[in-house]
Amino acid sequence: MIADYHRRRAETALDTLDTHLVKGGYLCTVEPTIADLFCFGDVAFAELCGFDLNGWTNVAGWAEKLRSLRGFNSQRLSLFDQRACPVERRFRLGRRKALGC
Repeated sequence: MIADYHRRRAETALDTLDTHLVKGGYLCTVEPTIADLFCFGDVAFAELCGFDLNGWTNVAGWAEKLRSLRGFNSQRLSLFDQRACPVERRFRLGRRKALGC
């Protein structure tokens, strides 16, 4: 029930973003801005949560354009990848000292 509520909210947000991107380009201008990079995080998280962006073709195209920018890296790391997050490894070893990721 709670998951359904949040799924509907995410779908509404993706619908709104898809409508905003109907003209192509980026969120604010014809060039990418910090707004695009900021919003990309939410879209990438939606993908990690199992949303298929093909249902929102404008969002999918926009995300692909961002991924293809020179120097852009959207590598997906597991939240519990020991190399990416030494804190999780230390918690599993019984140490409760937060080191930051």
